[in-house]
Amino acid sequence: MRIGTWNIGEDERNTDGILNMNSYEYIIEMIKNNNLDVICLQEAITSSNNLPAIGKYIKGHTALKYATELSLSISHVDKENKIGVVIVSKYALENIETKMFDNPNVTYYNKEKGKTYRPADKGMILTDVEDVRIVTGHGIPFYAFHIEKDKRHQYCEKMEKYILESCKNKSWILLGDLNEDDLNAIFPRINNLTKDLVKETTYKDKIYDHILISKTVEKKGLEVVDTCFDHKLCIIEI
Repeated sequence: MRIGTWNIGEDERNTDGILNMNSYEYIIEMIKNNNLDVICLQEAITSSNNLPAIGKYIKGHTALKYATELSLSISHVDKENKIGVVIVSKYALENIETKMFDNPNVTYYNKEKGKTYRPADKGMILTDVEDVRIVTGHGIPFYAFHIEKDKRHQYCEKMEKYILESCKNKSWILLGDLNEDDLNAIFPRINNLTKDLVKETTYKDKIYDHILISKTVEKKGLEVVDTCFDHKLCIIEI
């Protein structure tokens, strides 16, 4: 089984990174060309005034026929879109759960734009695919909001406990844009129990996108693929 994780928030070929139907066709080509059985997406369009929901679109144009989503926030790129976490799979998605991060009560003032920003809601989807528990989602942007490293775990502690309980006695994979390169700062227990496979930058000069596997998952391959989006596509074969 080949599983991919990919943040598709910004198409760098387009003005301001805004997605269009060419972006959707590119996503379809990447799924097909990389023989993906499961694709986990972050900053994925769940509803829009201009585009179909991406999960539904992938189902209609690939062999992946099962989908679930967690809609989270208005897109920072295009206010016409609502975005979130999406999984589309060739195999049935069973025992689906969702969980939100505790959203930090912080703000950041951007002098250049003259705007004050607050973190958008972030969350995870947990589901069984064949005999593996897949956990995927989008983490809190700690760097963007200047939250010190020693304070980050408090916003992730409930999520970490929830993931560990949901995955107890199962083979499992945690993958997604976690918005953090030092996983000990957000998921110290998970980082102790799993192996982080991604070792190269996936967003600008940082490793934000991760694939962590439990000891009972056998890795057959790993790829990090350049894309025209602002994040790379990370693939594990098990």
